[in-house]
Amino acid sequence: MGKVKSVDEIMDRHNEFLDKCLKECLLTHQKLFELIQHINMHSHLFCKIINTFMNYSSDEELFKEAEEVNNDFEEEEFDTPGQQRNARMRRKGEAIRRTLADNKYQHVFKQFDSKFDEHMRKLLGELDGLKRFENHINMLNNRLDYNGFFM
Repeated sequence: MGKVKSVDEIMDRHNEFLDKCLKECLLTHQKLFELIQHINMHSHLFCKIINTFMNYSSDEELFKEAEEVNNDFEEEEFDTPGQQRNARMRRKGEAIRRTLADNKYQHVFKQFDSKFDEHMRKLLGELDGLKRFENHINMLNNRLDYNGFFM
């Protein structure tokens, strides 16, 4: 900035900087941008489903078993509140494991896994085609698929 002599030069350098940011953030490649958007949407949806599942497992499932659990707690005597908490957490974990063992949850997780892998392969394929032109894309491609899992 010490070499800049006018406001126009500042604006030119600022525009060059913004162009470089757009280019290196992959915002100028429409196909790459769309693929990254798909990956983000699937990841966000997966997080929402996991959150819903955890809320379902922790609330509804446990409410169904509350009477059972309370009866068991009445029969068991705990020396400390920590022991009671450990027993409650163990039962909660067992309820979640039973729910996860259900085939419909496994099917949903497999679908998300395959969709994520499919989008990653497409993204890496696009990056592979561009990496000979752009050094930052080559580095990104190497970092995303460092062990060759997707290709």
